[in-house]
Amino acid sequence: MRKLVATTSAVLLLAGTQAISASAATAAAPAAPTDVKIAWTDSGKLRISWQDSGEQNYIRAEYPDRNQVMLLDLTTADEPNELVIPGAMLDEDRVRVTVTSRDGTVESAAAPTAWFDARKPAYPFVQDAELLPDLSVRITWKQAVRGADTTPGDPLDRPDSDEWLKATVQSGEKTQVIPLPPGTSQAILPAVSRPASIRLSTGNEWGTTGKRVDEPTARNVVVGNLTARTTVPAQMTFGTYVPITTSLDEYWCICAEQADYGIPVWLQARANSSTAWRTVGKYTGSTTRPFSTRITSVGGRQFRIWVPARKGISQQAISLTPASSTSARSSSTLAQFRTAGFDVASARAGQLVKLTVDVRPGGTVKGALQRWDGKSWRSVLTVPITKGKATMYVRAAGRGTTTYYRVAVPAMTYYGLPIATTGSKSFKLAVR
Repeated sequence: MRKLVATTSAVLLLAGTQAISASAATAAAPAAPTDVKIAWTDSGKLRISWQDSGEQNYIRAEYPDRNQVMLLDLTTADEPNELVIPGAMLDEDRVRVTVTSRDGTVESAAAPTAWFDARKPAYPFVQDAELLPDLSVRITWKQAVRGADTTPGDPLDRPDSDEWLKATVQSGEKTQVIPLPPGTSQAILPAVSRPASIRLSTGNEWGTTGKRVDEPTARNVVVGNLTARTTVPAQMTFGTYVPITTSLDEYWCICAEQADYGIPVWLQARANSSTAWRTVGKYTGSTTRPFSTRITSVGGRQFRIWVPARKGISQQAISLTPASSTSARSSSTLAQFRTAGFDVASARAGQLVKLTVDVRPGGTVKGALQRWDGKSWRSVLTVPITKGKATMYVRAAGRGTTTYYRVAVPAMTYYGLPIATTGSKSFKLAVR
């Protein structure tokens, strides 16, 4: 009997152990939520609603094409059976939201919404940009064509597309947004305050389109600004170099970056304000510091520095800079006296001394031998100059005096350019 009792007790104990294990293993999972719905709110957000028995809920988004499930949020047992979130889903053709109920550590089966698409417009890739004569900007872009809707008639389809396309212009602290018609590929934006950065963007009810991995690098359009300053000598001598010093300040973008190399700079000249500018020299060196351009002085002219409009294209940006120039700077030209003087510095009274003149340009003019009277130059003899040269004899007069002389030539022209009235350096003659 004792043995039977012991055996019976053992069986009962074993049965009790088995019953406890079965209870733990078969703990009932909560029922899956029902009536799961998703819809837009009037404010453009997503409302997800469901029915359950008062449990905690987990709300997830499923992306089968990515093989990815993302937790959107969770609600506690005492919160309403709905979740309102921004309409920010991954840009995919097929998405659905699932809701589960959770009791302790046990979670119900997932109850899904209908499949829907969360597709955004294709990214606008800027292909080209051009600065027009009125400083407006023409931009051309390309957007990939999305495939057919894989979830037609889904609960989040809108009868009218909310797609938008815009250009954002940033100039200093000022931001300007210019709406563009969706589906277009070119627009002309009005002239902007430079320097400025222009960025295209697009989106719809699902948010702003981001650049996909398989798309080209995004490009902005930056419109630069260039200021040129130059100094030109007011007066030069015929045949010598005119040293023209220029400084450029170039700003490509709102961060005011200064350009360094490869900026073409043209030196232009004209006879006067009624004639056209002609390019007489070019400079392509470094412009980070003031630089010089030289040209031979062959007559009075006006000068300016001209920087042509430029365009640079990289993976990151298309950079545009309008043409720029300095204002006109005038420089007159004096004749160049190679020789002007007597063959001796001292002579006896009545002695003939030789006067030699060699002046450029080689014009044929009537010059003058002039004497300094202590206050001004007085003309004493005419000096006939032929093709820039003259030789004549002058009789020394005024015993016991030392007199300063010079040769002056009148204004003339050289290939239509003016040469100003010019006097030579002074030379002296002592008469004994």
